[in-house]
Amino acid sequence: MGQYGKVKITQKISLIFLVPSLQFGGAERVAVRLLPHLAENFNLVLTTLEDRFLYHFPQEIKKVSFSPPLNNPYSHIIRIPYHVFRLSRLVITTRAQIVLSFMEQANIINIMSSFFKNHRAIISQRTMPQQQYGHKGWMGRLILFASMCCYPKASHIVAISKEIMRYLISEYKVSPEKVSFIPNPVDLKELEREMVRPLPKGVKKPFLLHVGRLNMAQKGQDILLKAFAKLIQKWPELHLVLVGDGPDKEKILRLIKFLGIEGRVYLAGWQQNVAAFMANAEMLLFPSRYEGWPNVLLEAMACRCPVVAADCLSGPREIIGNNRYGVLVPVDSVEALANTASRLLSRSDLVEHLREVGHKRAREFSVERIASRYEEVIRSAAH
Repeated sequence: MGQYGKVKITQKISLIFLVPSLQFGGAERVAVRLLPHLAENFNLVLTTLEDRFLYHFPQEIKKVSFSPPLNNPYSHIIRIPYHVFRLSRLVITTRAQIVLSFMEQANIINIMSSFFKNHRAIISQRTMPQQQYGHKGWMGRLILFASMCCYPKASHIVAISKEIMRYLISEYKVSPEKVSFIPNPVDLKELEREMVRPLPKGVKKPFLLHVGRLNMAQKGQDILLKAFAKLIQKWPELHLVLVGDGPDKEKILRLIKFLGIEGRVYLAGWQQNVAAFMANAEMLLFPSRYEGWPNVLLEAMACRCPVVAADCLSGPREIIGNNRYGVLVPVDSVEALANTASRLLSRSDLVEHLREVGHKRAREFSVERIASRYEEVIRSAAH
C-alpha cells in the first residue's frame, strides 16, 4: 500500500429531501436554508410532490417533481398512492438510504414508501397536528388518522419545538428515543444582506409589522387589525404593514374597511425579502392562535426588531422565554396586544433593550448550527 498505508474512502450517504413544494411558506423557507448545507455533505436529491418553485436554491442541486401543480386539496389525497409509488421508484434509482421529509403529507408518503423499500424515513413535524387539522372536516380527520398510524413507524422524528415533541410522545405514542428537538434555523448572513435593501414605495413610516400567511383562524389577523384600530387613537401617525398572502385576503380587506382603517394598512403580499421590513419596523406583532416554531420571530429579532407575540401553545414562549427576549400576550386578547404595543412605543429604553437581547438570542439558531444537528440525525439513522 506504500508508505502512506491504507487510505479510507468514505462514500457519501444518499439522501432524498422530500417537501410538498417550494412555494411560499415557513417550512419551505427552512428547507431552502438547509439545502446547501445538506447538499455539501450528502448525495442529495431535492424532491417535491408538485412542481411549484418560488424560493431560489442552488441550481446544481438535483431536483425531481412527481406531479404538476395541484390546485385543490382533493388532488393531493387522490394522488397519494401515485406519490408513494414515485418515491419508491426514486429510492431505487438513487439508491437513497435516507428520505428526510417536511410537513404531514410528505411525511405520510415517506413512511408509507419505507414499508415497501425499507429506506430510513426521517420526518420533521412542524405543527401541533390537532390544532392544524382538527377543524378541517373529513380531510383533516383523515390526515390526523394517517399521521397517528404512520408516525410511530418512522425511523426518526424531528420536532421543531419541545411542545410538539411532548405531544408526539404522549398522544402519538412515539418512543422518546425516536424523537429529537431541532428548532428552525435563521440565516443570519442572508438577513444582514437583505436588511439594507429599500422598502417598496407604498410603505409609510412609522409602521408596525406582521409577517405570516393570511389565514385568520391560525395567524389571528382579526385580533391584529382590531388592536391596531385601538392603537391609532393614541398614535395617529402609525401605519401597519402585513407581509404575506393566503386565502383570507378578501376577508382581511373587508375587516379593514369595517374598522375604518383604510389607508393605514398596507398589504405587501408575499415577499422574498422580509428583512428590509423588519429592519425598518417599530416592532413585529404576532397574534397567532397556534404555531409550531414561528421562525418569523427569530428573523425579526435577528434584524433587531422587537417582537410581541401571543403566548400560543407551541413556539413563542420557547423562543421569547418568560418575556426575556420579547413580550408575550394572551391569545385572542385585542386589549393586551394594543396596550403592550402602546407601552413599547412610549418606552424607547425598553425597545432598545429588546433589540439587543433579541439579536443575541437569534444568533443561537444560526443555520450552520441547526444544519449540523440534522446531519447528526441523518448519519445516526444511516448506521
